[in-house]
Amino acid sequence: MKAIICGSTGLVGQLLLKKLLKDRRFNEVVSVSRQKTGLEDHHLKEVLCPDFSQLASLQENLVGDIYFCCLGTTLKKAKSRDQFFKIDHDAICEFAKIAKAHKAQSFVLISALGAHPQSYVFYNRVKGQTEEDLKRLQLKHLVILRPGLLLGKRHEFRLLEFLFIRSVTWVKSLFSCVWLAHWTTDPEILVDVMIHHSFEGLDHQLVVLESNQIMS
Repeated sequence: MKAIICGSTGLVGQLLLKKLLKDRRFNEVVSVSRQKTGLEDHHLKEVLCPDFSQLASLQENLVGDIYFCCLGTTLKKAKSRDQFFKIDHDAICEFAKIAKAHKAQSFVLISALGAHPQSYVFYNRVKGQTEEDLKRLQLKHLVILRPGLLLGKRHEFRLLEFLFIRSVTWVKSLFSCVWLAHWTTDPEILVDVMIHHSFEGLDHQLVVLESNQIMS
């Protein structure tokens, strides 16, 4: 079994890559990212893609059975809405088209809580539009996960996320609030769910998991 993971240097991507390399069901794991992962493993093959708008040119190097998409950016890093759309929509859809061309067994996408194509929030609207366009591709088995704010250390410091996580953690320590499970997601649990659903439920063409379902 061969896994292809796009966006393997981010918070979730790194965790997923390490778990896939330890999973003996996979004899090869292909990492697609802008920069090298820094990992060394005889099961790992790295494909560098400095510009994700050129992802289609790498199609012949991305032949696999299960495709995991952890690709995503922020408006701050993208510097414009157009650039954000090119990563969080165009590049993801291109990766999915590659998976379809190679008759992938599963395609697993990390979307976001609140994703909806008619959302008033630009971020959620792009995530929702991406989901809808992937559904139209009629992939054999599409898994969409909508996690809340991801807990864990990132490469870059995000003040608002840091304050929000600290606030939620404090409230959870004082009260038993089930509804807080909608807001935050443990990336370790998210990765386990991604791998699990890449193999399970293959008789369902589409599986969508909300943040509370991921953490349940």
